[in-house]
Amino acid sequence: MIEAVGWDRAMNEGFRIHTTIDSDLQKAAEESLRSRLDQVEKHPNYRHQTYAEYTANFRKTRPGASPPPAPDYLQGAVIVLDNASGGILALVGGRDFEHNQYDRALQARRPAGTAMTPFVFAAAFDKGMFPGSVVEDSALDNRAVMIGGTTGILGEWGPETAENRYEGPITAREALSKSKNGATIRLGMNPRSRIRASATLRDSRAAGRSVHGDSRFGLLIMPASVAHSTSDISRAGLSK
Repeated sequence: MIEAVGWDRAMNEGFRIHTTIDSDLQKAAEESLRSRLDQVEKHPNYRHQTYAEYTANFRKTRPGASPPPAPDYLQGAVIVLDNASGGILALVGGRDFEHNQYDRALQARRPAGTAMTPFVFAAAFDKGMFPGSVVEDSALDNRAVMIGGTTGILGEWGPETAENRYEGPITAREALSKSKNGATIRLGMNPRSRIRASATLRDSRAAGRSVHGDSRFGLLIMPASVAHSTSDISRAGLSK
């Protein structure tokens, strides 16, 4: 707003700002994030900088002195959306804006990982695949997916368990419920599914790597895509 109307007008002309933010949800989101990260930092085996340690040093900084280094304590972000309208109900970009103004909710980019799996299957179902359709869950040659190199077998692209056991031909329902990466990658690499998957995520630049969960997305795109899909279901008359 300041960029649009200027500092003086924004501060002095009594503008009314209409927002979708729910103050109660916003407060709950901030408290939930803070509480959860505090809990992690209190674990006996936690060996990194904590919020309490940084805050103590931050408060010792004298006025006019150089600020302390950027915090290195555990961070997080929260976005809560209204599925019906897509409006943002709560948004938390970090633990303490005074310590660091970087907005992890809107500015940070992180690999989506297996959060991509439902979108890949949704794209396939949209193209006519059924939950009972058979998909292949087995090891992949890295030359087919090009993650972290160009050779070798991607043994890690299987079930997310220590034994990493592949199950061969299984139903799409099983592959989705068990988050079977081998099957998901094969399904997502289908050109028709991949095109639809990128459209579902509304980010065509990520089409090539998104099905692997290796693309970097802002936090907002994931809940926004879920809300978008939910709206599609409602319009189709499939919601309760």
